[in-house]
Amino acid sequence: MTPQELQQLADALQAQDITRCAQNGSLPWSPSLPPGSDARHGAGHQQRLRLRHQQGDENLPQLRERATALIDRYLHAQQDILETFVDRGQLRRLSQPTLTKKGKKGRRIPGLKLDHPRQLALMQALVRFAHLAAGGTFTTRELHPHVAQALGWSPAQFKLTSPRYELSKLRAKGLVEKVPHSQRYRLLPEGYRLCVVYLKLFEKIYAPLTTGLLKPFRADARLPRDRITQLDGLYLAIT
Repeated sequence: MTPQELQQLADALQAQDITRCAQNGSLPWSPSLPPGSDARHGAGHQQRLRLRHQQGDENLPQLRERATALIDRYLHAQQDILETFVDRGQLRRLSQPTLTKKGKKGRRIPGLKLDHPRQLALMQALVRFAHLAAGGTFTTRELHPHVAQALGWSPAQFKLTSPRYELSKLRAKGLVEKVPHSQRYRLLPEGYRLCVVYLKLFEKIYAPLTTGLLKPFRADARLPRDRITQLDGLYLAIT
């Protein structure tokens, strides 16, 4: 059959046609056996089709469950990007060191900084949508090349111990958890939101305002007010 004929056949299909085909294991476009063909071959072909449809029906619930979970993770990530809130005083607590009870003297882990390059690069790698397809889990080795890329370095220039150290800061704050009995980690919902907050504050507020103050474009000052975008007007109002 030509592509045009297949399209015409698909357009002509009705709901009852699909139901009938699913019940008997046949396809609406299956050609009839030519004269002289072996009937046993045709029966075996139909049996294989039925078995294939039965196997597809058995796997359908699992496929639907996995697809639903993937869509839910994607929608939750989109919501975290569009709406992010930080409670009053929480940023100050996040910037303070964390004292763990590991060992006799414990361990002092530095807090989170709003302008730390390696920390921001790690956060940028953590909020990638690629982790959603993997069930929201990752390893430090998987993060390594993406953190290096965010810093403008090659993986060879960036040691694997560095993202592990930065990841320990987020674990100390309860934003990342280790998957039991594995080498994988999971970024918790609150951790995802806070990573987005830190990236937004630096990329959308701190960095542009600092550049506007220290190295402004002189031509911008000669632009009429009606030619300035709303976002640039808000930046000027702050500076």
